[in-house]
Amino acid sequence: MSSVASASPASPTAPSLPPIGWIGLGEMGLPMSANLVDAGFAVHGFDLDRARCAAAAAAGVRIAGSTAELVGRGELLVTMLRTGAQTEA
Repeated sequence: MSSVASASPASPTAPSLPPIGWIGLGEMGLPMSANLVDAGFAVHGFDLDRARCAAAAAAGVRIAGSTAELVGRGELLVTMLRTGAQTEA
Protein backbone atom coordinates (compact mmCIF):
# COMPACT_ATOMS: atom_id res chain seq x y z
CA MET A 1 0.00 0.00 0.00
CA SER A 2 1.39 3.40 -0.90
CA SER A 3 0.41 6.76 0.43
CA VAL A 4 0.55 10.04 -1.37
CA ALA A 5 1.73 13.01 0.64
CA SER A 6 0.83 16.49 -0.41
CA ALA A 7 2.74 19.61 0.51
CA SER A 8 0.88 21.95 2.82
CA PRO A 9 0.41 25.57 1.69
CA ALA A 10 2.91 26.69 4.36
CA SER A 11 5.56 24.29 3.07
CA PRO A 12 8.46 25.89 1.17
CA THR A 13 7.94 23.35 -1.62
CA ALA A 14 4.20 23.98 -1.95
CA PRO A 15 3.04 25.69 -5.13
CA SER A 16 1.84 29.25 -4.73
CA LEU A 17 -1.94 29.34 -4.45
CA PRO A 18 -3.63 32.23 -6.26
CA PRO A 19 -5.76 34.62 -4.19
CA ILE A 20 -9.46 34.29 -4.94
CA GLY A 21 -12.14 36.99 -4.98
CA TRP A 22 -15.63 35.77 -4.02
CA ILE A 23 -18.86 37.72 -4.50
CA GLY A 24 -21.89 36.19 -2.78
CA LEU A 25 -21.44 34.66 0.67
CA GLY A 26 -24.88 33.10 1.12
CA GLU A 27 -26.13 29.54 1.32
CA MET A 28 -23.68 28.21 -1.27
CA GLY A 29 -21.00 30.89 -1.36
CA LEU A 30 -20.11 30.80 2.33
CA PRO A 31 -19.39 27.07 2.63
CA MET A 32 -17.58 26.97 -0.71
CA SER A 33 -15.35 29.94 0.13
CA ALA A 34 -14.70 28.54 3.63
CA ASN A 35 -13.59 25.23 2.08
CA LEU A 36 -11.08 27.12 -0.06
CA VAL A 37 -9.75 28.90 3.03
CA ASP A 38 -9.38 25.51 4.73
CA ALA A 39 -7.46 24.29 1.67
CA GLY A 40 -4.95 27.14 2.09
CA PHE A 41 -6.25 29.73 -0.38
CA ALA A 42 -6.46 33.42 0.50
CA VAL A 43 -10.13 34.17 -0.18
CA HIS A 44 -11.36 37.76 -0.32
CA GLY A 45 -15.14 38.05 -0.16
CA PHE A 46 -18.00 40.50 -0.45
CA ASP A 47 -21.75 40.35 0.13
CA LEU A 48 -24.30 43.13 0.53
CA ASP A 49 -25.58 41.38 3.68
CA ARG A 50 -23.20 42.37 6.49
CA ALA A 51 -24.26 39.37 8.63
CA ARG A 52 -23.08 37.07 5.84
CA CYS A 53 -19.81 38.97 5.69
CA ALA A 54 -19.38 38.50 9.45
CA ALA A 55 -20.01 34.75 9.15
CA ALA A 56 -17.51 34.51 6.29
CA ALA A 57 -14.92 36.50 8.24
CA ALA A 58 -15.34 34.05 11.13
CA ALA A 59 -14.51 31.27 8.64
CA GLY A 60 -11.30 33.05 7.56
CA VAL A 61 -12.53 34.92 4.48
CA ARG A 62 -10.99 38.40 4.18
CA ILE A 63 -13.88 40.83 3.67
CA ALA A 64 -13.66 43.65 1.13
CA GLY A 65 -15.62 46.88 1.49
CA SER A 66 -17.03 46.77 -2.05
CA THR A 67 -17.00 44.74 -5.24
CA ALA A 68 -14.63 47.30 -6.79
CA GLU A 69 -12.16 46.75 -3.93
CA LEU A 70 -12.58 42.99 -4.19
CA VAL A 71 -11.80 42.77 -7.90
CA GLY A 72 -8.29 44.09 -7.33
CA ARG A 73 -7.50 41.48 -4.67
CA GLY A 74 -7.84 38.18 -6.50
CA GLU A 75 -6.35 36.45 -9.51
CA LEU A 76 -9.59 34.50 -9.84
CA LEU A 77 -13.10 35.87 -9.31
CA VAL A 78 -16.12 33.76 -8.42
CA THR A 79 -19.69 35.03 -8.30
CA MET A 80 -22.24 32.95 -6.42
CA LEU A 81 -25.40 35.00 -6.77
CA ARG A 82 -29.03 33.94 -6.65
CA THR A 83 -30.35 35.65 -9.77
CA GLY A 84 -29.15 37.08 -13.06
CA ALA A 85 -30.41 40.49 -11.96
CA GLN A 86 -27.99 40.43 -9.01
CA THR A 87 -25.14 39.59 -11.37
CA GLU A 88 -25.99 42.54 -13.60
CA ALA A 89 -26.38 45.02 -10.71
